[in-house]
Amino acid sequence: MLREAAPEPAKKLEADLCWFDDTPLSTQRKYLLKQTTNTVFARIGSIKEVLDVHTLSQATDRKELAMNDIGRVALTLQKPLVCDVYDSHQGTGAFVLIDEATHHTVAAGMIREFSA
Repeated sequence: MLREAAPEPAKKLEADLCWFDDTPLSTQRKYLLKQTTNTVFARIGSIKEVLDVHTLSQATDRKELAMNDIGRVALTLQKPLVCDVYDSHQGTGAFVLIDEATHHTVAAGMIREFSA
């Protein structure tokens, strides 16, 4: 009988975000990341690429996400979170980002990679 490995907590995520807020994403701000029943502080380390919805190409020179943009970002969490890649388990591979100051939901995300 084969056993699956126990989930490993992660502090670094790479995720696809769909940005909902009028205020663009800021790498200088802290956000709350809510996944299942867990909420942790998160910072966006970098915006890796942004999808151009007209051509379906990835722009790597963009440095912000504005309303309705979809982009891949690197996040660092204040404390570890047990998670999965979205493609393997949607329940623990999805999250929302909440603005710490306004408590507005600013983005929905899908985890693509994670590490300790």
